[in-house]
Amino acid sequence: MRQCVECHDTEKTHSWLPYKDAHMNTVACESCHIPKMYTAALEQSDWTVLTLDGKAAATHRGVEGQCGNPRDLMTGYNPILLPQERADGVIRLSPFNLITSWFWVHGDPERPVRLEDLKAVYLDGDQYQADVLAAFDANGDGQLDEVELRVDSDFKENLIKERLEALGLQNPRIKGEVQPYSISHNVVADGWATRDCVDCHSDDSRVSQPMSLGPYAPGGGTPSFAGNTGISFSGQIHTDATGALFYEPDVMQEDIYLPGHNSITIIDIIGWLAVLGTLLGIIAHGGYRLFQAARHPHKPHELEEVYMYTFYERLWHWTQAIVILLLIGTGIIIHRPDMFGWADFGLMVPIHNILAILLVINAVFAVFYHFASGEIKQYLPEPHGFFRRGI
Repeated sequence: MRQCVECHDTEKTHSWLPYKDAHMNTVACESCHIPKMYTAALEQSDWTVLTLDGKAAATHRGVEGQCGNPRDLMTGYNPILLPQERADGVIRLSPFNLITSWFWVHGDPERPVRLEDLKAVYLDGDQYQADVLAAFDANGDGQLDEVELRVDSDFKENLIKERLEALGLQNPRIKGEVQPYSISHNVVADGWATRDCVDCHSDDSRVSQPMSLGPYAPGGGTPSFAGNTGISFSGQIHTDATGALFYEPDVMQEDIYLPGHNSITIIDIIGWLAVLGTLLGIIAHGGYRLFQAARHPHKPHELEEVYMYTFYERLWHWTQAIVILLLIGTGIIIHRPDMFGWADFGLMVPIHNILAILLVINAVFAVFYHFASGEIKQYLPEPHGFFRRGI
């Protein structure tokens, strides 16, 4: 299969994107250019039960109501982003739909129960078996709706087990499997693609959004992921208060660090201590000088006032100080953009980078000036009598 970059030159089309190479090596093109599917899709296929037409009970995502009914509203859904090894061998976050299948298995090694056997267990012609209908029909209306047609109790599960065993199947049991399906259609142009940095670089990041695996779990079990998909599943499957299943990805387990979304507590603590310590040092330094100036006021002298340092040294000093403070400020915004909603995250990144370049250039010129002019001597103590005078 051909890749997007074989025809599209990202260097020309993504000049607005900071750190293009880092993004292209971590995020698949489809992740941003297929931000949403504007149709319904299969969510769960439950073969532990059968409908009257001999099919699995299915639920769909992206629709309010039954899929296929023209009166129901199509809402669409957001694909889940999962790490996948692509054709070039690079692991990138790519969009998927997760479809959960539940089915009966038997024997050792386990094999799926045949459809013919399931029909024999559930159906009697074009109706349900009498004992199956009695067990599943909660409201007693003689029909099984989508909520009733579920193996959601021990009584229902044991009934179906007994009927399968009566057919000669050994140790029948329910198994669930989640199969990821890659999404490659409905590609949109730049006007509709994901461009806002905070869509990913925030607490409510797209990369950590859970995806529903189904409104219920037959038999109360937990499904497993299909193997040999080239996809890493390092997140967690959890159940909400209604019994619905969700898969929540965890990109930190994939060594993917997103500024603004991920954080490492010890590094945050060290960073804040460094910032607060620097500010405290500045306040203490400036405060002490003001205190001493007030304590020992200068008497007027018939002397010419001169600066202790040259114009360039003063310019270098204050430029360096201002740039460092701005670097701290923009760095904090980049690290925690959710705390600074008023700031443009996409603008802070290039500003931060420009400030870093300016800091380095300023430092290089300062080193050259101090060595070329000999002013470096003021920072070098003279050994003779230095320690004695210091003590």
